[in-house]
Formats: sequence, C-alpha cells, structure tokens
Amino acid sequence: MIVFIKIFYIVKSYQLLSWNSFSASFMTTHTDPLVVAGLYKLFFRQLSPPLLTYSLYDKWIHAQQQENQLAYVVTMRSLFAALPESHQIVSLCIPKK
Repeated sequence: MIVFIKIFYIVKSYQLLSWNSFSASFMTTHTDPLVVAGLYKLFFRQLSPPLLTYSLYDKWIHAQQQENQLAYVVTMRSLFAALPESHQIVSLCIPKK
C-alpha cells in the first residue's frame, strides 16, 4: 500500500504536465524497458486487492465474452464504476497506446 501511495503522489504532482512530456522525461533517464516493466510488475503485485478485484473477476470474464458492442461497453463501464476509487485512479493513469 505504501508503494501505491508514493506512486499516487508522484502521479498527482505530474498532473500539471501532459503525459507525453512526463513519459519523455522519464524515458530519457530510464531507457531500459526491463526497468520500466519491473516497476509496473512490482506495483501491481503489491496492490491489495488486485486491480480488477477478486469479487468482480467472473464479471470481467463474462464482459469480455459479450458479442454485442453496446452491451460490452455498458458492462465494462458498470464494472469500472464498481471498482474501489483508488483502483479507478490507477486504471486511468495507466499509459494507453
């Protein structure tokens, strides 16, 4: 939990910057992808409960099997809303392609 709090405050302090400038400055000092991957793995291992929570696991699996795109979006949004607030914040801070 301490790791989460530290990373949360780091992310909060960089909210004034765009994600691209943060990524660029971070990657100039940490160019080894294994370092970055290791940080992500360590962070996600130490989350308690896991990011997608045990109680919602079966619902996440079922949502992935939705064939109707509208049903999929509605289900995913409701599952996201059911996550603890701290997990929602972490999910929103994960870099997207």
